[in-house]
Amino acid sequence: MLLAAIPRQLWFALAVAGGIWLAYRLYKFVFVSSAPQKHEPTLAELTRQTIPEPTAEQRRRAREAVKRSQEARSNVSLLPPVPQVPVAQSIVAPSTHPHPDTSPGQAELRRSSPLPELHESTLQARNPAPPAAQSRSIPAPPTADAIKVRWIGAKQAVKLGGLTLPGGLFYVGHILESPSGGIDPCLINLHRNVAREGDFRIRQMDYWPSYSDITPSARRAYLNWLADGRKASDCDIGFVFLFFYGLERRVLFDGQRGIDATPDLPAIASELRRLIAIYGETSGSFRRYATGLLDWIELTSLPNRLYERPMPSFEPSYELPFYLRLALGQASRDRVPVPSPLALQWTRANSAVRLRTAARRCAEVFDRLFLETYSSVHGAGIILPKNRTKLKFVYQPASSGLRNFGPFTKDFVEIPDVSVLKAPLRALQEIADGCADELGSYSRMVGRDPAAGEAIEGLLCLPPSLWPAHTRRRVEVLADGLDAGPTTLSIDEVLCEIEPSANDKVSRETAKGAATALYALGVGMEPNLLEGAKAPKSGDHVVLFRLSGSESATGSHDAYQLAVLTLQLASAVARADGNFDAGEVAHLEQEIERWAHLTPAHRSRLRAHLQWLGVSTVTLASLKKKLEPLDVAARETIAIFMVTLAHADGAIAPKEIAFLEKVYKALGVDPGRLFSDIHSVGTGVPSTESSVPETGFRLDSARIAALQRDTEKVSALLADIFVDEEITATPEDEPEEADLVGPAGEQLLGLDDEHTEFVRLLLSRPQWSRSELEDAAADMDLMLDGALEVVNEAAFDAHDEALTEGEDPMDVNQDIKEALEA
Repeated sequence: MLLAAIPRQLWFALAVAGGIWLAYRLYKFVFVSSAPQKHEPTLAELTRQTIPEPTAEQRRRAREAVKRSQEARSNVSLLPPVPQVPVAQSIVAPSTHPHPDTSPGQAELRRSSPLPELHESTLQARNPAPPAAQSRSIPAPPTADAIKVRWIGAKQAVKLGGLTLPGGLFYVGHILESPSGGIDPCLINLHRNVAREGDFRIRQMDYWPSYSDITPSARRAYLNWLADGRKASDCDIGFVFLFFYGLERRVLFDGQRGIDATPDLPAIASELRRLIAIYGETSGSFRRYATGLLDWIELTSLPNRLYERPMPSFEPSYELPFYLRLALGQASRDRVPVPSPLALQWTRANSAVRLRTAARRCAEVFDRLFLETYSSVHGAGIILPKNRTKLKFVYQPASSGLRNFGPFTKDFVEIPDVSVLKAPLRALQEIADGCADELGSYSRMVGRDPAAGEAIEGLLCLPPSLWPAHTRRRVEVLADGLDAGPTTLSIDEVLCEIEPSANDKVSRETAKGAATALYALGVGMEPNLLEGAKAPKSGDHVVLFRLSGSESATGSHDAYQLAVLTLQLASAVARADGNFDAGEVAHLEQEIERWAHLTPAHRSRLRAHLQWLGVSTVTLASLKKKLEPLDVAARETIAIFMVTLAHADGAIAPKEIAFLEKVYKALGVDPGRLFSDIHSVGTGVPSTESSVPETGFRLDSARIAALQRDTEKVSALLADIFVDEEITATPEDEPEEADLVGPAGEQLLGLDDEHTEFVRLLLSRPQWSRSELEDAAADMDLMLDGALEVVNEAAFDAHDEALTEGEDPMDVNQDIKEALEA
């Protein structure tokens, strides 16, 4: 009964199990019993086997494996589901076979890169085996981002395609999504083929390149440029932009995803400055984007009073660098003067200021002179008004991967944008033009021979304030020695006092340059080369004297000209009869002191001129040759004036009468008229020489004053007598278009200066609100609607599209901006 109660299904299962057991026993009998029997070790035998102790290295690897496994388990929520695989498969190391779309070089990168990191693990065999443990490499569980991409730091190098890429600052991996969708264009995509050769000097990419989309040869060219150190100046700018896209992403996007990119910012800023120095002149577009990104980085740490800090230098561009705009705006906000270094950089970097050739050719000298002139004209500096336009920084990314993520803006609501002001720029333009004029001769000399700028010829073309300190000290010592009185030196000695190495032949330019430089340092020279006197030759003497007070131009002073003629005639007559001795010199010095109608500065120069006459070769014949073109009436007029000049103190001594007789002869006037002329300008009573008392005649002072009022008439007759060499104005350094620095002075879209500056302001942002533009137009003295109509019409004529679109806000056409910068 019990057997009948067992279900049929159970009987069926028992039958199947019995069949399987019989089959197994039959297999053991047929196959295993005939095979050689293997000795199965007993427990005692197993305990007698010596298992080697693990080494220190094996223990260290085991500890690291355990630690990494624990870290991986703590992040297991971030990992995608891992399919269950047999243990035998899980210990296989990462495959080194390249992806079907990956070159061998890229496979090399994946093998050599620590992505993913490998761990060491100790495994046991399933069957008893040699007791030594087996060691294999297995990948640690990485995060999802680590599997996709890796940012290479500035101090890291990567091997790829047989190349070593130093310097980092780029992304490498398989997937890097951009905010605009798709793979980010900056990613060095390991899924893409790379050709064996590629030339980065050849243009082979579209306007917005992407590493994943360019040709394999272009990828090789890009990698070659990276391996070369990113320094080839003839590289196509597209490859530079491709690298730049990665810097943009790191600075602008990664930080907003919770990735701390702050440690990379100093290296990125340094790299941007280096790239701007190499490629800024090649591409205005790259310079603008790179400068903007650099400004964005620096804005995070700029101080509140930039105008107090040393000013960096900036390249001229279509837009005033934001650093300068911020520093100037802070000065305007705080109502402090603009210091000279800031004013200089404002002048150099502003496209509205026209810089002439000297500013480019002699940049260092020009800058020093500008700083000096600015301080002398404006003292502590120009104080800027607070205008209505407010400062705002807007950065529109260059990368197509960030187009939908920008623009990036920072507002400075309390700081005005002074770049729209006109009056300060006019003042800076005036100073720049004056400096260029003063450096004109030096600039032309350096243009002909760059080495001449270091010689004395170049030194004498510069204002003494720009001389080296040791040169100024030598001249100052020389000037201090003149306090005791005038000094006679050869022109060669004077030049050696300025520059000891000056041993070349003395030229007219060097002699006149020395006179000009000494005059600026308070030292006068006779003969007066600055008033047209003949330049001395090597070996000729000159007289140096200390200038007293502010000496005006002497050559144009009528009475001074007559006084010089008196001295020259006196010396010429004395040399003719051999009696120009110390006594006659002392007598003439007394006469100079009695000429009260002359200024002290003129009398000081006349004393130096008299001293020069003592060592010069002015002859009566040379004076007669100059006086011969004058008619008899003119010479008689000069003779009478000589009488008047000799009796400036109201009396004429017998020695003076003897001198005047010789002068009359030199002028070709009858000496017998001398006494009648003396009486005619005084008492009007005819006299003879025998009737002249020892004390001399006393002349009527009113008559003398009347005669002196005719000085202009006599001076006109003598205008050319003392001009040995024509005073020619130095030709101006014309500001030709080819000589302008950068885009300065260039008018955009064929517009006038005012609307050109309005266009530049529009181009500084991709978008404006109407209220912002109304403030800017008011600061520029423009009507907004009229100005917009003018610039949009000009843009249509030049590019077949408007510059601005929309009403409020207004978008600025970036295509036109790119075209203007190309």
